[in-house]
Amino acid sequence: MAKSKNHTTHNQSRKWHRNGIKKPRSHRYESLKGVDPKFLRNMRFAKKHNKKGLKKMQANNAKQRTRFPIGMRSSPPKLEEHPPEAFFELYFRCQLCIKPVCGFVPCQIKPAGAVKEVLCCQPPTWKVNQLFLLRAFTLWLLVEVMSMW
Repeated sequence: MAKSKNHTTHNQSRKWHRNGIKKPRSHRYESLKGVDPKFLRNMRFAKKHNKKGLKKMQANNAKQRTRFPIGMRSSPPKLEEHPPEAFFELYFRCQLCIKPVCGFVPCQIKPAGAVKEVLCCQPPTWKVNQLFLLRAFTLWLLVEVMSMW
């Protein structure tokens, strides 16, 4: 009787690519498993009681502080205390419709001239109004900061 075939790579490539062929993961720190225990003890002691390295690090930090005093460090950009009225007009054009079933549904933006007939549905509570103003103010703040950069 003839010998039967023992091995083939038929369909193996498809199986390998099912989850993608990935690169081997690189480990940041290799395992210290199986390393000489005497050496490990010495290494831990050296790390813990490295006074020279600690002094060098403190000196570098002090040097950095003198190079860049607090006044020179970047300060946050100054903004107006209150957003301009035009900003609120713009955002009230797109007032929120409050429907008890579906929550917040923004209305379509009205044309620029139609600032007077802005409110399609008045928000029923101060809480919702406050939430809307907060969102609008946050957006305004973001625009202001981005324009300063």
